[in-house]
Amino acid sequence: MEGSSPRQIAEICGLTYETARGYVKKVLSKTGTQRQSQLISLLFGLKI
Repeated sequence: MEGSSPRQIAEICGLTYETARGYVKKVLSKTGTQRQSQLISLLFGLKI
């Protein structure tokens, strides 16, 4: 959300790019979204 690339985020988290992408795919599947932009919109709509 702050402009970091997926590879940068994986590196910051100490993950391989493939592992990070796998996590993203699982989250997209579980939330019923197809794109990361849809996921972000969904998250911004939550009231916590």
